[in-house]
Parts: sequence; structure tokens; C-alpha cells
Amino acid sequence: MLTHQDPSMALGSVHRHDISVIRDNEYQNERTQRELDELETSKTRQCLKKTAKFLFSHIGLVTLVGVYAAAGGFLFELLERHQEKLNCQEAQGQMNVEMNTLKQKIVAYIQYNTSSSSSLTLPTATYITAKDNTTVAYTKIAAMLYDFRNFVISTSSNYRYSNDDCSVINKWTYPNSLLFAITIITTIGYGNIT
Repeated sequence: MLTHQDPSMALGSVHRHDISVIRDNEYQNERTQRELDELETSKTRQCLKKTAKFLFSHIGLVTLVGVYAAAGGFLFELLERHQEKLNCQEAQGQMNVEMNTLKQKIVAYIQYNTSSSSSLTLPTATYITAKDNTTVAYTKIAAMLYDFRNFVISTSSNYRYSNDDCSVINKWTYPNSLLFAITIITTIGYGNIT
């Protein structure tokens, strides 16, 4: 006798009911995964909202301004220290040159006035140079010193140099740079046009 075989039994021992259960389980797994993804996205959004709310609150703004000022102080120190040293060295070099020139002028003038009158003999004529009297000598030396004083004042104002040692000078320290950054942020200025 022939036994009647059910075509659904051809897959072995898997029944139609089992296949539908497997499909339902797969659907449940996909739905659960989507729900987890939505929940994770929702948590991320909530976290971002909380972070944004904190950053735009008073405490967050004060913290951001503090970080901004600290970073600004660091940057001003980093950028300005090098230029300050270059300005100091350039001004010091110009001062040394000008001082040596002044010394040479004064020494030459004093030697000229204290030496005996010299005569220059040229092929066409003989010139006798006379010494300056005391009043004229004082006036000429004072003019030289006033010129040097004006040079020192202009150099001091142009380079902010006051005859300091360039290897030691450092006005752009971190506290000074931080003060500069804070006064710029608060819009009260630093006391100068620049």
C-alpha cells in the first residue's frame, strides 16, 4: 500500500506552521531593531538638546567666555612675545648706533676746540680756523644732546623701548595677555588706540 505523503513534508520535518513562526520571529527581530535604533536616536537627540540647553544657559556662556579668554591670552602671549623681542633688539641697535655717533661728534668737537688753532694749506689759500668761545661751544653741544634726546623719545614711542635688556624683557606674560584678552572681550579697551 502506498502511503499518502503531504507535499509540505518534502522539506523534511519543517511544517508550514513552523515557517510562519520563523517569519514572525524575523519580523519581530526587525521591528525590535528598528525600535532600538529609534530609541538610540531619541536618546542622542535628548543628549544634544540637554547639551545645547546647558551651553546656552548662563553658566555655559560664562564658561565659554572663560575658555575663550584663556585661549586668547595664550594666543596673544604666543604671537606678541616674539615681536616684542624683535622690536627691543631693533631699538637697542639703533640706540647704540646713535649713541656712538653722538660720542664721536662730541669728542671730535671738544678735540677741535681744545687743540691749538690749525691751519690748512691749500694750493690757492691758507685758512686759519679759530676755536669757538664757551657760549658757542655750550650751544653746539646742547644742540647735539637735544637731537639725541629727540631720537630717544621717538625710538621709545615707536618701539616701546626704555633701554631694557632684550634678553630679560618680557611684558607679554600670560597674566598680562589674559588681562588684554579680557579687556577686549568686555569692550572697555586696553587704554591705547591699537
